[in-house]
Amino acid sequence: MDKLTSVLDILKLRNAVEANKSLQHVLQGFNSADDHDALSTELVNSGLLVELHHLLETEHASLDFTADVIAEVAKTESCREACVQAGLVPRLLALLSSEDLNTCRQSCRALGNICFDNDVGRDAINALEGMDKLLQLLATCFSGTSELHQKLRLSLCGLLLNLTNSHELLQKKAIEGGALEHLEKYLELFPKDDELCKMTLLAVGSLSESELCKKRLEQCQIAVTIANLLSADMDRDLQASILEGLQELTDADHVQAQLAGSKLPSYCISTLSEQPRESDKRDAELNKAASDILIVLLTGDKSMETLYQDGQGAVYKEALTWVHSDVTDLQITGALALGNFARNDDHSIKLIQEKGTLSQLLYLLQTQNEEEIGSNVHRAVLSTLRNLAIPASNKTLLLESNIIQRVLPLCKTKATPVIFKLLGLLRLLIDGHEEAAKSLGTDEEFVSCVVQWCGIREHAGVKGEASRMIAWLVKHSQCPSVTSVVVRQGGVPSLLDLMASEHIVMQNEALVALTLIATINLETAADSLLSHNIVPVLESLVSSDTALPEVVCNCCVLLSAICKSDLLRSAVLSSAIPSQLKSLCDHCNAGIRSQAQKVLMHLGVSIN
Repeated sequence: MDKLTSVLDILKLRNAVEANKSLQHVLQGFNSADDHDALSTELVNSGLLVELHHLLETEHASLDFTADVIAEVAKTESCREACVQAGLVPRLLALLSSEDLNTCRQSCRALGNICFDNDVGRDAINALEGMDKLLQLLATCFSGTSELHQKLRLSLCGLLLNLTNSHELLQKKAIEGGALEHLEKYLELFPKDDELCKMTLLAVGSLSESELCKKRLEQCQIAVTIANLLSADMDRDLQASILEGLQELTDADHVQAQLAGSKLPSYCISTLSEQPRESDKRDAELNKAASDILIVLLTGDKSMETLYQDGQGAVYKEALTWVHSDVTDLQITGALALGNFARNDDHSIKLIQEKGTLSQLLYLLQTQNEEEIGSNVHRAVLSTLRNLAIPASNKTLLLESNIIQRVLPLCKTKATPVIFKLLGLLRLLIDGHEEAAKSLGTDEEFVSCVVQWCGIREHAGVKGEASRMIAWLVKHSQCPSVTSVVVRQGGVPSLLDLMASEHIVMQNEALVALTLIATINLETAADSLLSHNIVPVLESLVSSDTALPEVVCNCCVLLSAICKSDLLRSAVLSSAIPSQLKSLCDHCNAGIRSQAQKVLMHLGVSIN
């Protein structure tokens, strides 16, 4: 530090002749410093920024070194605002117009470091129309093949990244000023410049946070341009960066559709077909990135159809083979891909007829353990089976394959994502299939598991699916044995919770199930219904001003059913429900009027 202090003294003499040499000493000090941040802080405290500001205002040959020193100082977080307060930003922006490429480049670096994770710096640049100057410079650097041109382009993209990252106003200005188009041009002109490609991808990712960017992506082909960079002989880290960058752009359906028609799917197939070397972490990361983006493309309806190609698409055909692979990651990718194809009923019907596919999916469920990888396979396969179970014609084929007995062992899992998928599959399988509903509904062990899952509060999806499963078992079996098991295993409280759901469909499912229980097995259920407060819940729904007519009518039907129990009838008469029903007798909805009158008649209460 002593040498640098003497250098600082020379700068304070403001001798332009010695400035160049002094600044180089400062840069050498940074290069050899053990603690870069400590050195920056000490120099700033010693008055370095004042001298740098003076040098920026002086016509001399050391502007590039001056900007370079500022760039080094601004690497230290605590010094960035000090650079702004010292008035360095206006002059650095002016230097972006310098004819000297290195001065221009070092000024970009300095500004980029000043505004890194620093809104004070970003706002200062914005106030001086810095974005316009940056975009103008980006547009003038399409030509030039020297090393300095190459470094300048890299620094410009870095400045754009740091300037726009998490700053909505500057993102908007950049996009409106044509930043996406400039970045796309860079990728087209300099595809072999790995560092520039990486920085450009990061800048595009920063801009993609903006809603305006998502709209602008409809008008340009930058996603396809990025995908076209991919090649097997490219550095693996860069390949992974490109895939990750593309994934940030694929929220929009039109981008998914563009990419589905590009070289990206065939690249992903090729990459996934090469089994990664166990010792190479980069191979595994690249394969995961390829798998992830392929599945994202399949979540869009239009892109999925492009890749399906009437059952002749390469991705579809490969997915059919991947589920037969010995590689677990490929099994997962294959199952997830097929599950997305099966979102379309026509594809789902065709898929279930593909020779050996259903049996292989079921086989995968039985050959995986409880570890994380096994759970991932289970979840992927169950997702596919759930979509296969949606078309009515498929349900019969699935039930004939003995699917329920083959998936029931998964009830022992503790992985809530697997439980969620399992419940969704089983619920769809019993839809309209009375015997299947009876078989599951009379399985005491299964119903006990479902009731326990109704109490899982840390996973709302499992809790909701489990409660609906209880309701569907009752509804689709309409069997005294099933209602007895449900009551005995403690399923009534979950149905009452479902009645309070904010989702109308679930409310009605609960009301229908409880009505069936009360109709079929009221003697067994009465105590449980009363002790779990069915009367206050019904009172709340009947009196609600926001309840839909169909909900109110279903509440009245349930009231009529439970009033056949003296115990429950007495509780209803002691509540506010009779007076509420009298009010409903004047309701504008004829169905509500009629049902309210019926309940009052069952209660023996006069309407007048």
